[in-house]
Amino acid sequence: MRPSGVRRHSEHPWSWSVTAKQFAVFSFVGIVAFLIDTGILYAALPLFAGNFAIARALSWFCAVSCTWALNYQLTFRYQARYLPLSWLKYVMANLLGGSINYAVSLATVGLSTAARDRPVLAVAAGSLAGLVFNFVASKAFVFRGQ
Repeated sequence: MRPSGVRRHSEHPWSWSVTAKQFAVFSFVGIVAFLIDTGILYAALPLFAGNFAIARALSWFCAVSCTWALNYQLTFRYQARYLPLSWLKYVMANLLGGSINYAVSLATVGLSTAARDRPVLAVAAGSLAGLVFNFVASKAFVFRGQ
């Protein structure tokens, strides 16, 4: 039995202290994903004859799969009954944030010669644009109660 007033994190999943800690870890996971996303993008660009849109879609898919695994284990410490379903829910919940990410990265490349020369700038802009949305979607719809 816990002492009076002491509650587990899962009893108040949206408390400020729990949410702030989770957002910090989620942001760190986002940095890891940014590195994976950028690395795969740079590797894929020559494979797709420099087609940024296709290479970016592939790199985002790989990065979102990585973030699911890290957020599952580190950020939310979740216990899913069926891992493939948890992954699918995560990808679906993050599709809008991913769409925001993707659209901003494409717009950045379209509008900026610096981003065309250095695609990492476009990936960074897109990643920042989707960060908050993806955190809320993940916490509310995928890792409920955590």
